[in-house]
Amino acid sequence: MLWIVGFGCPLHRVYDTLYNVDLSGDNQVVTVGRKFKPVRVKSNPGCHVTFTYSGDTVDVREVVVGHESTAVYVPPVPRKPAQVKIVAATDDTLLIFRGRVLRDNYWIVKVLELLGGFVLFMFGLNRGSTGIMRAVGGWTRALLTRLSRSPILAAFGGLIAALGFQSSTAVTVMVVSLTDLGFLTPASAMAMNAGAGVGTTFTVGILSLGFTYIAILMMALGYYLERFTQVYEHYGRALFGFGLAFFGIWQMGNVFSDMATIPYVVSFVHDISNNVLLMLLISAVFAALVHSSALTIGIALSMAFAGIITFTGALAVVLGANIGTAFTAVLASAQLSPVARRVALINLLGRTVLSLILLPTIPYATRLPVWVQDLSKNIALSHFYYNLLFAAIVVPLTYVEPLWRMQSPIRERVSRAIVYDDPEFLLVYMEKVISDALNVVMRMFQDLYEAIRTRSPALFERIAGMDDEIDRSEEIINAYVSRAMAHGLTGEKGRKVVALAQIMEEIENIGDIISKSIVRNVEKLYKEGIILTDEELNGIKKMHSEVMKTLANAMVVLTTWDVDKARELLSRAKEVKDLLDRMRKEFYTRINVDNVQSGEVYLDLLSDMERVNSNAAAIGGAILESLSDESKTTG
Repeated sequence: MLWIVGFGCPLHRVYDTLYNVDLSGDNQVVTVGRKFKPVRVKSNPGCHVTFTYSGDTVDVREVVVGHESTAVYVPPVPRKPAQVKIVAATDDTLLIFRGRVLRDNYWIVKVLELLGGFVLFMFGLNRGSTGIMRAVGGWTRALLTRLSRSPILAAFGGLIAALGFQSSTAVTVMVVSLTDLGFLTPASAMAMNAGAGVGTTFTVGILSLGFTYIAILMMALGYYLERFTQVYEHYGRALFGFGLAFFGIWQMGNVFSDMATIPYVVSFVHDISNNVLLMLLISAVFAALVHSSALTIGIALSMAFAGIITFTGALAVVLGANIGTAFTAVLASAQLSPVARRVALINLLGRTVLSLILLPTIPYATRLPVWVQDLSKNIALSHFYYNLLFAAIVVPLTYVEPLWRMQSPIRERVSRAIVYDDPEFLLVYMEKVISDALNVVMRMFQDLYEAIRTRSPALFERIAGMDDEIDRSEEIINAYVSRAMAHGLTGEKGRKVVALAQIMEEIENIGDIISKSIVRNVEKLYKEGIILTDEELNGIKKMHSEVMKTLANAMVVLTTWDVDKARELLSRAKEVKDLLDRMRKEFYTRINVDNVQSGEVYLDLLSDMERVNSNAAAIGGAILESLSDESKTTG
């Protein structure tokens, strides 16, 4: 509010000094159709005060100050959203009052916009991390086992892995899995977890730079690389993902910036921000739910860009996020060995204790000469300082051997003694795990036709749940591939390891197609009450039967590693693709208005089944390539 004092008829705000409350009507916020509270000013009795309202309309009124020394102006009822300015003036004094008119559904729209920005941010980070993981994931996993000989090297390996995966949560879960399999000692695992925490601060550091203006360019370039190049496909995926994450930050920042013009919103956020314990709890719970500290801190960055979060509140968010992200590994270790569970639990407890120790020091920490003027950059710096401190505490402790003497179960001791050191047993075990995984996807696919025919929610939920077994098998295979690379296997064994890794990837893709795409379409049939025609059901049954033949052939080839059978399996890709083309043409000849909706689902299901077939046939290609290389070498 602007106050210019003159002579004759000075104007003053109406202010309750006892309760420290402004009663003049400044900074009001209302929705369309709701009345503003009256605007009050104090002056000498008999003075004429001119009130000029400008917003969705213009209103000018002159009010005479009464004996109570107060002039009261009732603004018009707003009819549309607007920024409002009310000027109270006498001949020599001017007061300006601000207000805002919000649309009727303002809060619903803002919540949806905020959720939209968060989803873009979350999806972008996940897509970017997946791209980097596929580009450099293989050598990163191998690096973890190679650098596990000493805690310092293990911490460095965790840092490099986090830079590769751009997710400390992913690295921590993988470290716990490797510990369960006996590839890592508890001390090395803890050192890796500490190093991963430092490595993941790179993501938050990049986000804090606010490269919003190049987000669209990153997405465009990433899309081009992913779609139209093969060599840089995964790098394009990563570039597109991080560009989308920047765009999500920008979207959330816009929402928070708009809310920052509402006084009571700013006051509410500041009050919560100053309660550091509450901020820590909220942040920890949220990070545990979304399985990411970067997502949690990213929201704090958006609020920092909008200027509605305090420095102390932001530091509390960082402390809480580092607690919450460690909780995912605890959940992942629930079905693993006691040693793996202890490693995950120690990581969580260590971060919790450190955060609680640092929490009371926040008001003093903000005064240290280690910060810059930009709050968003300070958030990234605090994340880095925290994880660097955690690593500085944990890594030296890993050299104290009595602290890490944990009795390993028989399963782990056998794993270390046999699988860890014997390449022959390693290959046999890999084949067994992959064979079991292929058997799982065969059971998943076998039940699909019945799920489509009956539209049974219990059946397709059970099918989707079986994909978790595939994910666990993939983790085991990734760990053993890393160990095989550490053995330096070459020749026939080396080619077989490569082939098995490719086969596991094809099986994992099949599981994803079934559990995510096909089951989603089956759920659509159930939820929207769509009924497939008899012709469509027969078509699905026919395609289902052909794909089951391919999966059965894949199991035979995986068991025998026969060249002729592998060629026959590979040829199934073209056979079923031709079948899909014929079935599509047949459908278009009989399509009508009545079966448009069911036809859309029908074609989607056929396409997804053909994708399953293509991945299953590729198993033959992987084995054939391995055997062909062997014959060339022999010749």
